[in-house]
Amino acid sequence: MIQSFQIRNIGTYDAAGISCDNLEKVNFIYGANGSGKTTISKLLNNPQSNCTINWLDNRTLETLVYNKDFKEKNILNSSLKGVFTIGEEDIDNERKIIEEKVKLDKLIDNIRRYTVTLKAQQDLLTALEEEKVEAVWNNSALINHDLLRSSLSGFLGKKKFFFH
Repeated sequence: MIQSFQIRNIGTYDAAGISCDNLEKVNFIYGANGSGKTTISKLLNNPQSNCTINWLDNRTLETLVYNKDFKEKNILNSSLKGVFTIGEEDIDNERKIIEEKVKLDKLIDNIRRYTVTLKAQQDLLTALEEEKVEAVWNNSALINHDLLRSSLSGFLGKKKFFFH
């Protein structure tokens, strides 16, 4: 079992760090949000250079840490690897959240694709309208007769006005 541990220079812990001594076989770590509980649990589960763990009789054992990483690895993203006492509602709610996030991601992807398609269609429509205006303007010489000139007054000088 772990007899004590020290943590320095990571997360909320400065160079002085913390030291937890006289640990038991089972230990609960609790505190306010942002106080470093997750940092402790991650380092106990996967020690790094800024964490010293002292084992009883220097015999390192498997460390079991129940935190968010544990739940995701062992419960949500794989088949159950053991028996756990966790409220079914919590697991169902987390699964529903994951399912809804997948649906949301698909919808966001569809919106992106449709936006690109819409922009392409709008550009094509603009080009076709300009082509149509140009074609009518180029053929305006056929109707530019003296009888029509007075009724088309104000429209003969500009392509768009003439077309509309």
